Amino acid sequence: MLPFNNHDIAPPDIQIPIGQDALLIGYPRGFYDFDNNLPLIRNALVSSIYPVDFRGKPYFLIDARLHKGMSGSPPSNISHGIDGSTSFYGGSGTMHFIGINSANVYTDNPEADNDEEPLGLSAVWHARSIPEIITQLPW
Repeated sequence: MLPFNNHDIAPPDIQIPIGQDALLIGYPRGFYDFDNNLPLIRNALVSSIYPVDFRGKPYFLIDARLHKGMSGSPPSNISHGIDGSTSFYGGSGTMHFIGINSANVYTDNPEADNDEEPLGLSAVWHARSIPEIITQLPW
């Protein structure tokens, strides 16, 4: 496994349609491959228009069943090859870093039956925002 870097950030002209597959790398509820010290992969779908800022904030939504421990997970879109194959590196498809998972989304509609159940949606900060956020850290 290699860490993402600036070259992996999705280019500004990339088109990621609603319903596009995405993968998240993380440690749901602290569960992972202890023997090899490796995280787990979860599936998601892009649920709001990318790269449009959802409700004026620099994030978009994904539809995924996520647990605590997945915050900070990097979602990546998966491009498929012409032959239908999926590949991450060195193959016909490409993977791009598209953001950082932030939190589950709850309804804020006062007329809705809001019993604090998550909608099955998560907010993902756009990858383009990450370098700016890092430079603002006080270290």
